[in-house]
Amino acid sequence: RVAGVRHAALTAAGAWASSTSAEPAQKILEEYLRPAVAEAPGPTKARSARLALGAYVAKLHATLAARSRTPEWQRSRRVAADRRRELETCERLAKAAEAAATGGPRSKKQRTDAEVARLAENQTDAEHLRRQIIVLKRECAIDDA
Repeated sequence: RVAGVRHAALTAAGAWASSTSAEPAQKILEEYLRPAVAEAPGPTKARSARLALGAYVAKLHATLAARSRTPEWQRSRRVAADRRRELETCERLAKAAEAAATGGPRSKKQRTDAEVARLAENQTDAEHLRRQIIVLKRECAIDDA
């Protein structure tokens, strides 16, 4: 009897939270709908709980699919890709400048142009590049989240 009441409460709370967006999707899934399926007392209740869970997951999928087709989302993905390329370029430049400054071995791909020489000699510019790399790494981590 207690299991039936708990199941009904979880199902109702999950349905309410999903319809009002009162909770984050992960919390709705993990604290309401999945436990309602796991704790369903009998096949009929389990079926209704699975249907509620399936309907919510389908709603989430439709929302994400629609969002990924918007011009804003597509633009943000292009910006994220550009940022990732900029990070890789900055890291290669910093590595080449460090090798030039320390006289260490250089790979064939490392640049020996004026920018590398300037960074190798000017610690202020090299520090600015290191800070830019830190910022780009943080931004890329946010993009990936």
